Amino acid sequence: MPNRYVWIAFLLTCFLVTGLTGLFASYSTAIPLERAIHRSESLDGAARTEALAEGLRESAAVGSRTRLMLGVVTVLAGGLGAGILLFAAKERA
Repeated sequence: MPNRYVWIAFLLTCFLVTGLTGLFASYSTAIPLERAIHRSESLDGAARTEALAEGLRESAAVGSRTRLMLGVVTVLAGGLGAGILLFAAKERA
């Protein structure tokens, strides 16, 4: 496999894309909580507490889905990279 460095660079690029996805996801998980806080500024008392609790629940749900998505994308990127490297090595054999 004479172009092994090209394939290694491709594999690293797959994981780089995954890392950027995770970076984006880590910033977007707080959006529902921030929305709830802004909505609750016009409320008072129990309504404000209820709005904040709702925002926390939304934020936790989005965070869970984001972590699941990140895990799936990471596994798929690793699998794709490994598959391509194995395929390239088999072609030369």
